[in-house]
Amino acid sequence: MYQLRIYEVNPEKRVAFHERFQNHAMRIMKKYGFNIVALWESVTASKLEFIYILNWPDMETMERQWKVFLADQEWIDIKKKMDLDIGEPVLKATGRVLESIEYSPVSTISVP
Repeated sequence: MYQLRIYEVNPEKRVAFHERFQNHAMRIMKKYGFNIVALWESVTASKLEFIYILNWPDMETMERQWKVFLADQEWIDIKKKMDLDIGEPVLKATGRVLESIEYSPVSTISVP
């Protein structure tokens, strides 16, 4: 099962966002079993988006691990500090579960 995550990022806080995600979010996510498949950035005239895909064994695991990640005290403190220092860089966050259909080429790919 895959999960698509899209964050609209304040362009003025782009560098700080990427530093936080790369140096902190990914490390803490790994602690909770998040399997990040790929990361992208999409820039248009109207917005900057950070997009990534996670791979989960099932819905229950995904929901449980997001809860523990978001409740992680280190992550809470990192976000709070950034908010106080420069403001939250994420303007909007969305996510959706992607269920592979039987004839999709990805349905035959095994992701650890």
